[in-house]
Formats: sequence, C-alpha cells, structure tokens
Amino acid sequence: MTHGLSIRDSTDDRATVRIEVGRTTCWLYGADLVRLLRQLGVPGQPAPDGALACPLDRVGDVLAALEWRHRRPVELTAVDR
Repeated sequence: MTHGLSIRDSTDDRATVRIEVGRTTCWLYGADLVRLLRQLGVPGQPAPDGALACPLDRVGDVLAALEWRHRRPVELTAVDR
C-alpha cells in the first residue's frame, strides 16, 4: 500500500483555472490543461505567455469538463487582444 497523494488528490488538481476570452480565441492558464484538451478533442497551442490557446467555439466544452467533471473553479475574463 502506498501513502501520500494520489493523482486525484494533488494540489494542482483542484487549482483555479483562469480563462481569458477574446474575439475568436481563449487563453487558458492552469495545471493539467493539455491532457484535458486532448481528452476532449479540443485543438490547443502553447501561447508565448505560457497560456494554452484554444478556439472560442470550443471553450464551452472545456468549461463544462472543468466545472462539472473535475470540480475545478474557473475564472473568466474578457480581453481585447
């Protein structure tokens, strides 16, 4: 039997995800988002500022998975980039 944190109990697992919403693109900031986008089939690219960029029309899928399936808090901000 192993002791310690499981993958589900990691401190990053429940950390807040920040999403900046632009005209056609969203920028996601948080832990373990690459794996989530792959699971959902959402295209994503690394952005120069360390964010993960994804298309605006797919951010609803990401929000639903983060809030309902993973119970992670999400902070949305509108940006003009």
